[in-house]
Amino acid sequence: MPKKWNSCLVLVGHGSTLNPDSSAPTFQHADEITRRDLFAEVVCTFWKEEPSLREVLRMVDSPEIYVVPNFISEGYFTEIVIPRELELAGPVTDRSGKLIKYCEPVGNDPRMIQLLLRPVCSR
Repeated sequence: MPKKWNSCLVLVGHGSTLNPDSSAPTFQHADEITRRDLFAEVVCTFWKEEPSLREVLRMVDSPEIYVVPNFISEGYFTEIVIPRELELAGPVTDRSGKLIKYCEPVGNDPRMIQLLLRPVCSR
């Protein structure tokens, strides 16, 4: 993947008010992407935890923002809740000099099926 030096990756997770560990996979994903130094910024946000969807874009300095739902598939949250809460106009939104690109959920990547079908013992 080419490095996005002037871009921010915003990973969106569901989160939970009952299970504080539910956000761990999203934070781990962000930590690994940060370690690989692919974006100028990597930020997590959640529907049910902090930082909230409504606040996250104010935390970003980069002029180009990639919003990626850390969800297994498309559905109510990826099609309705996230775009509504981030006030997105579509796949690309230009707001206050920032270009926001709304991406497909990570689960839509065809490689996810192969990863999910791999036996646990081979990991």
